[in-house]
Amino acid sequence: MEMFNKLKLIESKYGYVMLTVLLDNYEYKEQYEICEIIEQKIKETKAYFGIKINRIIDKNFMEDYVCGFWKLGLSGDVAYNNFPFYVLESLKIMEE
Repeated sequence: MEMFNKLKLIESKYGYVMLTVLLDNYEYKEQYEICEIIEQKIKETKAYFGIKINRIIDKNFMEDYVCGFWKLGLSGDVAYNNFPFYVLESLKIMEE
């Protein structure tokens, strides 16, 4: 699967916030070619939704993640509790 399509799949399954987690992961691994593709997807997402994507994972980051689900009429509790699982699943998709 093409990298950009993988990112679209991850964004649709787990939310745009997961893109920043992936970006941090690949920056840490110094895989800058992949980082460039992820940054392009983040720019596309920001332009489409008109949102600010925070790069720092802290309490506010998780609140933003949950609020994204509130906007869809969902509680966000499941997403909050399953966040570590979503990170692992996203990384698995990227490695396929």
